[in-house]
Amino acid sequence: MGRLKKTRDRGVRTRLTGRRARRLVGVAMAVALTAVAIPATASAQDGPAQRPAGAGPGVNDMLDGGFGHDMGRGQEATTRRSRPPAETEGSGGFLYRKGRFTPLATIPGSEFFQHHAINDRGEIAGYFVDEGTVLAPDGVPPEAVHGFVKDRGGRVTAFDVPGGSSPVPQGMNDRGDIAGIYLDRDLVQTGFLRDRKGKVTTIDLSPIGTKARDVNDGGEVVGIYGESADNELGYVVRGYLRNRNGSVGTIAIPGAGETSPYAIDDRSRVVGTYFDTGITLGPDGR
Repeated sequence: MGRLKKTRDRGVRTRLTGRRARRLVGVAMAVALTAVAIPATASAQDGPAQRPAGAGPGVNDMLDGGFGHDMGRGQEATTRRSRPPAETEGSGGFLYRKGRFTPLATIPGSEFFQHHAINDRGEIAGYFVDEGTVLAPDGVPPEAVHGFVKDRGGRVTAFDVPGGSSPVPQGMNDRGDIAGIYLDRDLVQTGFLRDRKGKVTTIDLSPIGTKARDVNDGGEVVGIYGESADNELGYVVRGYLRNRNGSVGTIAIPGAGETSPYAIDDRSRVVGTYFDTGITLGPDGR
């Protein structure tokens, strides 16, 4: 294990443009919008990654950096719950429990919204697009996309990442901490961790991209980051686990070409996907 440096990697400087950008960040909308250029997946897609020789199971390599950068509090606005969406709107959020579906209220001031995470307190996190947003050539302007957290009573707090745009929550713990992705100033996908008081810390591990997928009650975060490689895509994917104190290690299954974590529970058990060595995703994702 290498010694961790208490510095922040500069992160990705590869811009998301053209066909590749639309493939990485395009999201279909069931309302007036037809495509949304927001980060639905990491800029480092789930693809084969080379495992370092001699690496053991679990968190087996420490990264230089990974402590993140404290961004402080972003711009936030709290509003009250609006009425549930009408059927004619074409889409909406739902809550399912014991065979019963409950429609969720619309996000005030939104053209489109998605609910992505829920915790045991009944809090929900997701993202929305500003009402009246006009589509740009590559989709929705990044500044029109915002994250939100909704409490059990239906009160919605919208939030942004300072110095970035398009925050999209991916996972949330029972403390109200949210893990997700956003676009930095260079429109590169970067991970973030937002606590329930609104403090945001970035997770920026690579010049290819970083995605934070889930966080447990102990503050451990799992996700993926990209690493340059000589293949069709120009990169491979590695999994990582970030401890509450900010130290980061890679997660690599012995013998696998790629290990891609998706979720972590409060006992630090991580679930994910792996690909055998030699499997390469082509430009069309197959």
